[in-house]
Amino acid sequence: MAVVRKIADISLVAEINRSPQTTVYRGFQESKDRWVLVKVLSTQYSSDHTASQAILKEARLVSRIKHPNVVSLYSFGESDMGNYIVTEFIDGLDLAELVARSPIPAELACFILFQTAQGLQAAHKQNILHRDIKPSNIMISNRGEVKLTDFGMASPRHDEDLSEACGTLPYFAPEQILGQPQDHFSDIFSLGATFYEILAGLPAFQGKTVNDFFQSILNDDPTGYLSNHRGIPEKLVDLCKAMLEKKCDSRLQNCDQLTRQLAQLQDKKLLKSGAGFLEQFVQDPESYQSQEDYLNLTTAPPRQRNKTAYRVAGFAIILISVVLYSAFSLKQNEPIVPEAKTADSGLAATDSLAPPPVTGGTPEQQAPVPAPAVVLAKSIDSAPPVVREDAIRPDSTKPVAPVSVPTVKPLRIGPGFLDITCIPWSYVYVDDDSIGMTPLQTHIELTPGSHRVTFKNPNFPLQQIQIEIEEGKTEVLQFSFWATVGRLKLKINPWAEVYIDKQYKDTIPPQEEPIVLSPGSHLLTLKHPSIGEWETTIDVLPAKTLELQFNLRSLIPQ
Repeated sequence: MAVVRKIADISLVAEINRSPQTTVYRGFQESKDRWVLVKVLSTQYSSDHTASQAILKEARLVSRIKHPNVVSLYSFGESDMGNYIVTEFIDGLDLAELVARSPIPAELACFILFQTAQGLQAAHKQNILHRDIKPSNIMISNRGEVKLTDFGMASPRHDEDLSEACGTLPYFAPEQILGQPQDHFSDIFSLGATFYEILAGLPAFQGKTVNDFFQSILNDDPTGYLSNHRGIPEKLVDLCKAMLEKKCDSRLQNCDQLTRQLAQLQDKKLLKSGAGFLEQFVQDPESYQSQEDYLNLTTAPPRQRNKTAYRVAGFAIILISVVLYSAFSLKQNEPIVPEAKTADSGLAATDSLAPPPVTGGTPEQQAPVPAPAVVLAKSIDSAPPVVREDAIRPDSTKPVAPVSVPTVKPLRIGPGFLDITCIPWSYVYVDDDSIGMTPLQTHIELTPGSHRVTFKNPNFPLQQIQIEIEEGKTEVLQFSFWATVGRLKLKINPWAEVYIDKQYKDTIPPQEEPIVLSPGSHLLTLKHPSIGEWETTIDVLPAKTLELQFNLRSLIPQ
């Protein structure tokens, strides 16, 4: 293996992540025969007392937490490369990557939340607030282990700066925005936003600007979307809602309350075997078999059988059957006189074949039940009912039945429906036909088969998705432009003109909106007329916001 550098007995073999202040390496510790993760303070910040103390503060806080659901701290110290932290290396992926890869089944969402809450509970018992709970700070190992990580923004519970906003914007708690004191319930809110994202596959709070996010966090209730989402049990929606209450006093207060509720929602086998199920899902999500039976989502005891009631019901059914049979027999002996229909009756031969207009409810509720066949002498030639030949082909060995006997209902290929959600917004085209701009007010009625859906937003690259529509069913299509791009947020002291790949983007500060970039490597250039020019390469990941801070006076020699 290629060795980049060495710190003590640790060989740094690969750079995993780089920020303005720190670089993260994968390392191999020879004395312990294990892989480790090493976070090293960048050289240019080694003389910065605040930055040097921040990384050591993180190490001291994490060293107080000993729990299997928290990434373990092995050591920390100083080296010629700068101050560093050595932690457990997790062979796997973070939760944000798992959510982006595939929808997560409900029982695994519960298991991940329970394990994360236990790790957070261990931190809270040490009077440590994490202050940056989000999917990318929750690691999922290839063995199905769940680990809370990155305590870079953590603070003691009674720290003086707890009224300041700290963390990642979409996961801020309302009190962080309002400058109010933070506590365990603040981490609970961020964990609730994370739980929502596991269930829905989309962030709980959306916005194009910082103010948009603030307004969404302070005013929006995203759990309404979960209530309408198929496959998400109502009790999980209620739990998520309890974690996302705007008022601190109304919210779940701590991890003790959360874990108790979660334990009630999970069968003991899921608590014990959940890591195995999660391992199967991580390794091969397509072949994973649902384990929803291990969720305790019903509380009502099974109803006792009432034998007397069954006997009465059975007797009533027999009696009704006899009466109906007698009536039908009498009717068969009567002469058949077809009833004439007048032209002003208001009924046309095609009325029973057309679905009603969408005026409310789900398409499944609105889909018409096929009416009995109605034969109208005046409309047979102009609008014959659509009937499958193989469904009514007579048996040649038997006489043809009288006119009054056939009860075969006309069959037809009915429509399917498409329910589209797009974040932040989009013009929608289906097979090049304009549907309108999201949010759409109704479901889209489509013929069964394959269709191409195009999303157009001038702020993003055009996106196309192929979908399959089935007769009588609703296909739910949830799409986020943010999942296809990355965003860049910068803090620059004192200020600079910002260029991406040699093209001017903004002058910061202020930065009203993040810079939207395609995933991949980009050349970032900062220019200041008196201080000078500085360049670096940044790596942008889809669906993630890269936050960077620069002090030009420290970066550019004067």
